This record gives sequence, C-alpha cells and structure tokens, in this order.
Amino acid sequence: MANYVLVHGTWRGAWVWGEVAASLRARGHAVFTPTLSGLGERSNAATGTVNLSTHIRDISNVLMYQQLEDVILCGHSYAGMVISGVADAMPERIRTLFYLDAWIPSDGDSVASLSGPEIFDLLTTAGAGEGFAIPPSPVETFGGREENYDLIRSLSSPQPVATFLETINLRGGLEKVADKRFILAEKWTPNPFEKYAAIARSSGWKFSSFYAGHEAMLDEPLGLARILSADFGLTGQPR
Repeated sequence: MANYVLVHGTWRGAWVWGEVAASLRARGHAVFTPTLSGLGERSNAATGTVNLSTHIRDISNVLMYQQLEDVILCGHSYAGMVISGVADAMPERIRTLFYLDAWIPSDGDSVASLSGPEIFDLLTTAGAGEGFAIPPSPVETFGGREENYDLIRSLSSPQPVATFLETINLRGGLEKVADKRFILAEKWTPNPFEKYAAIARSSGWKFSSFYAGHEAMLDEPLGLARILSADFGLTGQPR
C-alpha cells in the first residue's frame, strides 16, 4: 500500500479527485485529497493573506498530522509550486513527486514570473473577486471534455491573488527527493507546460503523457490513476 496526497490546481478543490482517488483506493492505497485554503469548501476562509506559503503549510500539515511517510505527492498545475515547497521542507517524508501539467519552480520563482506578461491580464480581473481573488478562467480554455463544464463552473472558486505573486523559497531539500516525475496532458494545445515536460525529460525524470485536457483528473480519471499507480505495488482491482 502507498500513501497518496493529491493536490488540486488553481480555482479547484478536492472535488476534482473523486474518481482518481476511488480508483487508487480500490487498488489498496491510502489517498488524501486536501482542499487548499480559500478554495472549494474552504472558500469561506478566503482572505487577502492567503498566499503560496499558506498552501504549502496546508499540505505540510496533512503529512505531519496524518503522520504520513513514504508519500507519493502529486500536484496539478499551480500545485507544482505547492508540492515543490512541501518537498523542500520535508523531503524525508516524500517517496515520489508527480508534476501533473504543472509548474516546476526554481528558488525565487512565482506563478507570475513563470507565466510571463499574459499573467497581468489575469491579475486585472481581481477586482471582480473583492480585490484579492482572481475569478476562474473560462473552462473552455483548458481543452477538456464538454460534459464536465457545468460541474467545473459550479464548483470552482476565485483564487487568492497572493498565491500567484508570492515567490517560492527553496533551500535545497527538494533536490533530496530522487524520484520526480512529469505527466503531460496532450489534448490541451498549445500547452504552456510542455516546456516543463522537456525540462523534466532532460533531467532524467520519468515521463508520461496521455490524451486528456488540462483537467486530466476529470477527463480521464482511470487513465491517470493507472499512471500514478504503475510502479507502486498494486493490490486489488481498479474501478
């Protein structure tokens, strides 16, 4: 049995992982799907002080208070920043890092600095989120299945601006995690994370790709579960 912690991306919540988590649990694994502060069912706690450090603490606390070791930690999109910070702070608890269509930051990076000039158009929409949050981008942007659009629209929450602006502070712990992997969603084109897939491959990471939109956990949950569990002692049967 493996311990999985799955971290959602911008605007989403734990709800995106339902089928992936069920499939992994059917294989005998323990699965945790925390919602980041200020989002999903925790959107009532959204404030201007919620930032990247807040979200790194959210996930670090899951590992600490659930007493998790040998963790397979997966971050989608924005959560590449989050899992990098968690692994840097507690590398001794991490077995594997999965970056799912996600940012791979270096010390001093932020989502804003990695995104380039187009991020500023997005940041100007914060006024619609009471000045400290960015409303969700249109679901059509991400190349997903149309049958998921209504669900995504109904459950997405504004993203606290500071999560995009705060820079990450990496102190070398991240490099102690030897098993890093990248999963690329091929259906979303052009995919801004292709350059991180190339970095991962050139760095000798294990690499997977499959035909799904950016919301891969909703588009192809069983296929994603198979990739996440391929090398981790499967038991039981997938759903």
